[in-house]
Amino acid sequence: MKNKFDYKFELLLKEIDLLQRKVESYDSIAFKIKGWAVTIFSGFLIVSAKENRIDYLLVCIFAVLMFWSIENTFKSFQKRIGNRAIEIEEFLNSNRFNESIDKQDITDIKVPSLVLSFKNMPFKDKLRISIKSLFTFNVSGFYISLLLMVILMAIWIKFDI
Repeated sequence: MKNKFDYKFELLLKEIDLLQRKVESYDSIAFKIKGWAVTIFSGFLIVSAKENRIDYLLVCIFAVLMFWSIENTFKSFQKRIGNRAIEIEEFLNSNRFNESIDKQDITDIKVPSLVLSFKNMPFKDKLRISIKSLFTFNVSGFYISLLLMVILMAIWIKFDI
């Protein structure tokens, strides 16, 4: 039978493995969201250019903002999970972990309740986390470039270039 230390250490390793897989799955989801955003964006752009209608671009802008919001939600989850993975990795590479091995006791790292902590978090803190992830370059750069293309298309349609 395993002692308490071995059991906690095994749980810690399983948790970091799970967190790494979750981060990878969020990357896959973000890639799919961007794919759908480009597809919908392109459709509205083509129809707007073909019909010579600027008002269709408003729907395009709305779609881009919606996809940006959806990806932002996943990025904020990914950030929280990534922070926990970093916490575990830092613990495993620290002197505290070596001391824990010597004492055969892992008490220096706590098991967080990520879901409950987010659920019970005040709204303004949730909003702060969301806004912070909204403007990370790999998310905002992509969607801002789509919005810039919409503006260029509006200029093209308006001035019949």
